[in-house]
Amino acid sequence: MLKELIRQIHWALGLTLGLVLTVMGVTGTITAFDDEILRALDRGVIQVAPRQAPRFRPTPSWRASPPSALEPSQPC
Repeated sequence: MLKELIRQIHWALGLTLGLVLTVMGVTGTITAFDDEILRALDRGVIQVAPRQAPRFRPTPSWRASPPSALEPSQPC
């Protein structure tokens, strides 16, 4: 009976610790090869070609609201 209890405890601890160590190993490998994984998965995303369009410059009306828009509206 004691031998069976020890065997069950050993089995449960072994599975639990094995799962924890497996997760730690996989996440450590992902962290170590992070750059290589990103390069393999996102080939077109990491390197973006520059646009030939002119830079966007907002007009002065977009920079500040006109004074009439800041005043409260008059009741009808």
